[in-house]
Amino acid sequence: DAGESSDERSSSCDECEAGRAKGAGPGECEECTKGSYAEKGASECSNADPGYFVESDGASRQEQCPAGSHASGSGNTACAPCQAGKFASNKGMADCVRARRGHYVDAEGATKDTACEPGEYAFGEGFSGCLAANAGYFVDEKGADHQTRCNPGEFSAAAASDECSKCPVGTFSSEGSPSCTPCDAGESSAAGSDSCEECEAGRAK
Repeated sequence: DAGESSDERSSSCDECEAGRAKGAGPGECEECTKGSYAEKGASECSNADPGYFVESDGASRQEQCPAGSHASGSGNTACAPCQAGKFASNKGMADCVRARRGHYVDAEGATKDTACEPGEYAFGEGFSGCLAANAGYFVDEKGADHQTRCNPGEFSAAAASDECSKCPVGTFSSEGSPSCTPCDAGESSAAGSDSCEECEAGRAK
């Protein structure tokens, strides 16, 4: 029968040992090759499932890929580490998962993604690093997927800012400004202004 071997000098059939298999008919049990396995008495070797691997000949079982790696397709002899921008938090993963929006993975073999710090953001999935907020913008929380313009009357001069500052007295700014603009002669403004006003009669700047 399938899964049994016979000796030409004997009428008895013996079950194939684990790691070996044979179909119906006379003959010997054959050893399973790398990427496949067989339990005792199997009629054929089975390919390793996606997310599993078999690294040696004559295996009786398949092994799960460790967290941080994956094995796509069947019959794998080894698992591959997740590339930067992806991760595998569980064992036995057929495919790695892309880093979430507002998160990143900067190295191979990761088991989780990491939230972007304030001042940085990641607008899509699968980022290997976060983007710094532009001058004139800010990001005030971890795990952000976008940057925000500074309000009128405020500014951020440096990249990767987590807040905007008010324009000083005698200056103004519009939305998303990297700097404040001085008022013209004969005009003034309070701190945090989005425009300047003419000085009253009898007053000078």
